[in-house]
Amino acid sequence: MCKNRIVTCFTVKKYNSGRYLNYFSNHPLVHKRGIIIGQLDRILLLRIKTLDSRTNLDQNREENNNECDSNANPLPSPSHHVWTTNLIKGLLRKGHHVHIISTHETKVKGKLAQNLTYEVFDDFMKVMEESEENYNPVEWERYSILYMLYFTYQWGIHTCDTVVETKAAKKLLEKIKIVEFDIILQDLTLNECLHGLWEIAKGKPPIVGYLPYGPAPWLKDLIEGPSYPTVRSYAYLSIAKPIGLWQRTWSTVYFTVDNFIRHYYYLPIMQRLAEKYIGHTIRPLHEIEKNINILLLNTHPAFDYGIPLPPNTLEISGLNAQAIKPIDGEIVVTYSEDMRAFLDGAKNGVIIISLGTNVKWKFIGLDKVEAILLALSKLKQRVLWKLDIEVPFEIPDNLMIVKWMPQSEVLSHKNVRAIWTHAGLLSTQEAIWKGVPMIVMPFCIDQKFNAQKVVAKNAGIYLDIRTLSTQTVLHAVEEILYNERYMRNMKQLSNEFRDRPISPLDLAVWGIEYAVRHPNGTLVTPLKYQSWLEQNLIDVYAFLFFNFIVILLSIFLTIKVFIKQRKRLYAMMLNCFTLLFYLVCYILTSLVTTSKALSILLLEPIPSTSHHVWAENLIKGLLREGHHVHITSIHETKIEGKLAQNLTYAVFDDVMKIYEESEDYNPSEWEQYSVFYMGYFTYQWGINACEAMTKTKAAKELLEMIKNVEFDVIVQDITLTQCFYGLWEIAKGKPPIVGYIPFGPAPWLKDFIGGPSYPTVRPYTHAAIAKPVDLWQRTWNTLYYIMDDLIRHYYFLPTVQRLAEKYVGHAIRPLYEIEKDSINIVLINSHPAFDSGIPLPPNTLEIAGLNAQPVKSIVDEVVVTYPENVRVFLDEATDGALVISLGTNVKWKSIGLDKVKTVILALSKLKQRILWKLDIDVPFEVPDNLMTMKWIMQKEVLSHKNVRAIWTHGGLLSTQEAIWKGIPVIVMPFFMDQKSNAQILVAKGVGIYLDVKTLSTQTILHAVEEIFYNESYTKNMKQLSSEFRDRQIPPLDLAIWSIEYTVRHPNGTLVTPLKFQSRIQQNLIDVYVFLFFNIIIILLIIFFAIKILIYFYCNHATNKSKDRCKSVNASQHKLGTYEIVYFLEKN
Repeated sequence: MCKNRIVTCFTVKKYNSGRYLNYFSNHPLVHKRGIIIGQLDRILLLRIKTLDSRTNLDQNREENNNECDSNANPLPSPSHHVWTTNLIKGLLRKGHHVHIISTHETKVKGKLAQNLTYEVFDDFMKVMEESEENYNPVEWERYSILYMLYFTYQWGIHTCDTVVETKAAKKLLEKIKIVEFDIILQDLTLNECLHGLWEIAKGKPPIVGYLPYGPAPWLKDLIEGPSYPTVRSYAYLSIAKPIGLWQRTWSTVYFTVDNFIRHYYYLPIMQRLAEKYIGHTIRPLHEIEKNINILLLNTHPAFDYGIPLPPNTLEISGLNAQAIKPIDGEIVVTYSEDMRAFLDGAKNGVIIISLGTNVKWKFIGLDKVEAILLALSKLKQRVLWKLDIEVPFEIPDNLMIVKWMPQSEVLSHKNVRAIWTHAGLLSTQEAIWKGVPMIVMPFCIDQKFNAQKVVAKNAGIYLDIRTLSTQTVLHAVEEILYNERYMRNMKQLSNEFRDRPISPLDLAVWGIEYAVRHPNGTLVTPLKYQSWLEQNLIDVYAFLFFNFIVILLSIFLTIKVFIKQRKRLYAMMLNCFTLLFYLVCYILTSLVTTSKALSILLLEPIPSTSHHVWAENLIKGLLREGHHVHITSIHETKIEGKLAQNLTYAVFDDVMKIYEESEDYNPSEWEQYSVFYMGYFTYQWGINACEAMTKTKAAKELLEMIKNVEFDVIVQDITLTQCFYGLWEIAKGKPPIVGYIPFGPAPWLKDFIGGPSYPTVRPYTHAAIAKPVDLWQRTWNTLYYIMDDLIRHYYFLPTVQRLAEKYVGHAIRPLYEIEKDSINIVLINSHPAFDSGIPLPPNTLEIAGLNAQPVKSIVDEVVVTYPENVRVFLDEATDGALVISLGTNVKWKSIGLDKVKTVILALSKLKQRILWKLDIDVPFEVPDNLMTMKWIMQKEVLSHKNVRAIWTHGGLLSTQEAIWKGIPVIVMPFFMDQKSNAQILVAKGVGIYLDVKTLSTQTILHAVEEIFYNESYTKNMKQLSSEFRDRQIPPLDLAIWSIEYTVRHPNGTLVTPLKFQSRIQQNLIDVYVFLFFNIIIILLIIFFAIKILIYFYCNHATNKSKDRCKSVNASQHKLGTYEIVYFLEKN
């Protein structure tokens, strides 16, 4: 096995220029072989590229061929195979060794195939295609949605049952036990019977799953979240988006039924097949699914409505359509010369007809083909038709029939004007990528859903196979060719679809390589490991409800006792509350569980120096791109040289100075505040800031300027000062809005992005916990978020609304509506390596580290660094250096001289050197190993080779700089998010907590010696730094791309529809009420129907009984008469 340690440098293409950024460097990898199991259509075994000699490579390849094994149960779909081939080629171009097990032969040739081996599932696809009874997509068009749902899972079971019996699958089973791969990459569409391979794979490689199928109904099981039935329609439902209660209800019902069938019918059967294949019992498949490190999803919000996705879920839609530059020696397949001549000669344009890889014209019928031929013969355009059957009709001159075509390449031809397709997802994406309008004729699975979305975006025309005729074909073709709106809308959709910070293939390859570098699942959201009850806070609400009932009962009993027995009041109350105390303790014990130059207006209306420092990096990035930036800030922007040529700014008249000199501005005192009061205090601080800043001269000048000067985009810190939202309403030209939050995961983030606060995952900002891990913490965390939400919506926003209207001079819309409707992009200062990952919508981008990443300066840019005496001091620190810096808000003068004296005494006993940012002059002797400064360039100082640790306050920006540089920390937090950040650092084993209340010489010496001499802190921090820095695109570049994207596409393409839904709609409360109401009505109808039936039955039975009784009586009477007559006659 090849296990050489190598260094790799990854190159990421910059978003809008020809330059490249050498961003990732020094990633040590232990290179083994990698396995990628492609499901529906293939299984890939990947071996990461090594730097061995050519002999070793050949030897490894020969070894790999000798051990060539098979895999199991791929979905029999050629389209999945075509999609995956692009991913395979991308991996091979990176030099990785790939072994594939698939339903199709992988036709990769030339130099690219040198590192490729593959197995095929024994003609399985051919057998499926030849089975007309089971494999007829045209017939599936007539199936109901519920039957199609069942049929899809049944099809998966049938294919699994067949594939695991193949020779290739049995060979794979043996191979995966003895050959160690770097990674398993598997198509996750309906082949769960192969998940058992993950359990027995040698070395337990990380898992990367991919879904060419796009927004599959079972996606929620892979990402652990809701299905969002109010945003995305069920896949087989023929609507673009559920827009009314009726459609939302049906969409919810279908998702619910799908979930039940998958979990209680499909997965149990797959479990038995998987265990039969492996040869022994394995964990439940739904638990094994949680092993997935990275999920590659074939969606994009330009076409599929955006939903919140966790950080480990990457949208790579368009991977099959993007143009790729081949490497030297790669054989590129394109269309034939006669096809080229046919397309080149089409002066009036060309129409492409292609129904993909699954739908066959032989199932549609010759009568339909004849009708189409008659319609096409009347056109002056040329038609290129992929037709899989021989036709007995005359072919018109403007028509070329082919058995196969390289569709993506053909669509790139300049003369192609439209494509007539089945609306399969891959064909649809290729048409969108190339900007070619569509005639859509859907049949099965998600095709009708895709067709309706294309029609809803006015990029295509719907053609119904059931009413297909010469007239309908001619109408559709003429409409798509001569109505320019289809081409115009498709070009716009194409621009939105293709506009990415990184190409989909590059993102997919990065995701796979990231999983190898960080196999511990850094990007996976903790929601994945929570039960449904925990995710939806059912246990928290039940616990709160139970305690509420107990409290009410206690109050009731207490009052009752008080009224009846006043003399024994004290004893009874004591006994009552003692009983209550033990009862609650028992409950707790039982329940707790272990581009073009833009004109940009940038607003910094937050009285916080750290926010200004963070934003300055963003400003410099925008200026380096040549954009014109006007800033209104709480600080003067100290940018000089060539970089300042396109910069203008104004300052909020000494607002920051007033704050810092105020008696109320004492962050060290805030350390004593409770969590609830700190939540209120934060909003009150925002109100005071708004009130102070809107009265300044700079604010009044800004108000006039924004009415008269048209900006391309407004970029604003939206952390607290919502009183400036009124500017968005009166801004000339209504520019798009980009909001940013240096504060990180703020409690009110949900109001910006739409969705919940995830109190079971992320701690409340002011709570001193790393993560809510048990019921007690989750309950308090939920209460904190609820309290925060109430204060924001019923105190803070109404107060700020009045300030905003006073500032603007007239009434404006409610601020929460402006917030919801106006913000196109939200930039948040978080990253799942440090903050627990949560699902985020496409328009919310995590850019943590923007303040810490090194950026190459442009020519003539003035770069500020630390002075020479600091450099000499650090260079001579042979035993290492400790940096002490409490950020920009916490001042040592507020901590007190007694604490400063204690610190100096402790530091004098160290042999390390200390660089201390100290804001006061001290009357004590300073030891030789200590240098004090009023200000230090913290980011630059942390880059020095001799710096071993930093003593900080746990502020988010200082924490991120330490993580980026890989420097372990001593954290002494005071207020806001500092305590939470400190607890996270301690939980990750990269820092030590130092309590300011118990600060002493002994505690300081213990912390410093522990951080210096215990290597685990440095080791853990280096690992955390590697995970934190490993991005597909640097945070600053991502931020700039998003601002430019907003200008290019101001219509909010990336915004999730959840943002515009009420909480009732988001949480399906109206749907559940509607369903409940209908169930009650149905039950009542059944009840009364049964009652009526019983009544009629009983009435009928009673009448029948009476008739029988009358008959018996008559018979008896008649018999009695006969007896009397007989007696008389006898006598």
